[in-house]
Amino acid sequence: MSPTMAPEKHRKKKRDDQPAEGQQSSGKDRHASRTMVRLQQDVHRQLKKLAERNSRPLTWELRLALIHHLEEAGLWPPGPEESGTD
Repeated sequence: MSPTMAPEKHRKKKRDDQPAEGQQSSGKDRHASRTMVRLQQDVHRQLKKLAERNSRPLTWELRLALIHHLEEAGLWPPGPEESGTD
């Protein structure tokens, strides 16, 4: 086997959140504009089942569930003074 055809053994796999070759990192946290929520395992498992059943992303199902709950509490949609970011 020629040296150019040898398998690449020790090459690290590039992560999606890393800049491409020749680009510099923006230095910003990719989660900075988002809110992260920790779910209990049983809630996560059931939400994942619902997402698979409806062929939707888990985050979409979570958003729909939260909006439904806020609507029932009379807190959705937010008023004009509440629609800004934190």
